[in-house]
Amino acid sequence: MLRKKTNVKNRIQSLEIMVITSTVLIIIGIICSFVMGSDRNSDNSQQSYSSTLAKSSKARPQDAQTSSYDRLMKAEFKLKFADKTEVIDQKLLSEWVNEEKNSKGRTEYHISEDKLKEYVSGLAKKYNTFKDYITFKTTSGDTIDLVNKSTGWILDEEYAFDAIKDMIKKMNSVSLDLTDESEASNKWWARIASKYTLEEGYGDTYAEVSIDQQYMWMYKDGKLVLESDVVTGEPEEGHETPTGAFVIGYKQKDANLYDTDYLIRVRNWISFYNDVGFHDAEWQTNFGGDVYTYNGSHGCVNMPLEAVDKLYDLTYEGMPVFVY
Repeated sequence: MLRKKTNVKNRIQSLEIMVITSTVLIIIGIICSFVMGSDRNSDNSQQSYSSTLAKSSKARPQDAQTSSYDRLMKAEFKLKFADKTEVIDQKLLSEWVNEEKNSKGRTEYHISEDKLKEYVSGLAKKYNTFKDYITFKTTSGDTIDLVNKSTGWILDEEYAFDAIKDMIKKMNSVSLDLTDESEASNKWWARIASKYTLEEGYGDTYAEVSIDQQYMWMYKDGKLVLESDVVTGEPEEGHETPTGAFVIGYKQKDANLYDTDYLIRVRNWISFYNDVGFHDAEWQTNFGGDVYTYNGSHGCVNMPLEAVDKLYDLTYEGMPVFVY
């Protein structure tokens, strides 16, 4: 009996040991599974992080800057001067653009202002035609020097520099007309001028007025298309018609002309120097001769209605006018 009891006790102890062992093995298995799962998650996180770096590296500022630089090198910019065109191409751009490292080590590009200024100065030297005096050959055959009061081109270099620099920064191929008359008076050019004065000389379309002869001529493409007696400013009243080289600023039908002591309405008004211009004068009974000495204008060139009607149709803004 005692032996049997001992065997039972031993079997119970063995069962306890087996249960404990199994429990320990289960716990170890759970721990191992957790550790292995963590390693896999860690690997996945590392792969995800690497992928994020790869994606972000494609959009780094340095690479974006390089892309912009490449785009700039493919652009082409044109500057128009009447019937001529200057091209800012890849060769010029490569000479003007400098690549530099900023404080963060990223590559940036900058336009060399010194080289751009040098380029603009070269344009001015090439295309400027304004001179203090214009040498003019009269209808009578005389060669005279006239003070130049508004004819000829002068490039506004400061504005042109800023505009070209801004144009390049936008990196899009564009074309700018530097002789656009709508921009001439206050942006690109210092003076509105005849398209003919872009070249040497004043062209072969212009109006001519002789104060001594009290006569005017209009030439178009070198041919005389109109001539007429006129009445210019009355000298003794201090209303002399100004002499020099001018250009037509604007013209208007049915205009009111006024000063401190008069107000008149004319059918044709063609301005060539501030408030001085050609216009009809129906109050004048005669034109030419010495009428201007006793019944002269306040400085304008009075013309018969029929003649100034024709002149209005023949002239255009910017056309040269020579008075002597």
